[in-house]
Amino acid sequence: MKLAPYSDLWPKLFENEARQLREMLGDNGIAVHHVGSTAVPDLIAKPKIDMLAVVKTPLTSHALEALGYTYQGEYNIPLHGGFRKRARHDFNLHVYEEGHPEIALNLIFRDTLRRDTATRESYAALKQQLAEEESAWTKTTGPFMNYTLRKGTFIRQVLQDMGFVRSRVIRCTDESEWQAVQTLQESVHVPPALRLTTQPALDNTKEALLMVYRGGLAVGFAHVLFAPINNDPWTNVPAGMVWPANNGLHLKTVVLKPESTPAPTWQSLHVWHDCIRWLDKWRPRRES
Repeated sequence: MKLAPYSDLWPKLFENEARQLREMLGDNGIAVHHVGSTAVPDLIAKPKIDMLAVVKTPLTSHALEALGYTYQGEYNIPLHGGFRKRARHDFNLHVYEEGHPEIALNLIFRDTLRRDTATRESYAALKQQLAEEESAWTKTTGPFMNYTLRKGTFIRQVLQDMGFVRSRVIRCTDESEWQAVQTLQESVHVPPALRLTTQPALDNTKEALLMVYRGGLAVGFAHVLFAPINNDPWTNVPAGMVWPANNGLHLKTVVLKPESTPAPTWQSLHVWHDCIRWLDKWRPRRES
């Protein structure tokens, strides 16, 4: 995959596709945004149009087939609907329910690149450097190209500089996040019986490792166990902090930096305030 110079065609492709998408979503659609590098004038990009749709209720995996989209799953973001369309022009569609923190994250990063020349030029230089690395277009962890993962530190720093402070959770995917987990486990002396020694894969159906972010800063992690929905949430759960929930999720361990919260109890972890809403209704979708 090669990076291309900015093209005036990209916003036109977005507008045409967004119009069709709005018509199909109907009353369930709240907004459709052009995001990613093709939404930023004067920025090099992979020639694929990234779109973000905000909806009132989640879409089914087959909801957009009439427009040529196929469902790709959540990837590493709980309650994210990933779709893609491959035709004469390629589109990636990210669907979020209203209020999801990833909406604000994407718009803030896009608007910063549009407004700030120095940040945009630094990002372009990083993208070009990564694109020239032989390993950039290979996959080391999960479904993501190293090209994508290696931009993460830059993006998180921009979000931090812009004052983005929403709490959010994503699945641990890259080496920097896994190293952060190891550091946190050491710093708060997680008992050996609860300590994670291997990183769960994204397609693991029994457990997940969720990174906890406060804005662009990784402030903790949660080790989540999946269980049958009808199981008693208080039984057969390994020792540690557990979280009973009707959807069969069990929080085995939660670790946060001491400065992230005033009290080390699940009920009072204010850094999780925004996260709880989404986790309470999250169960990875496994439609074929």
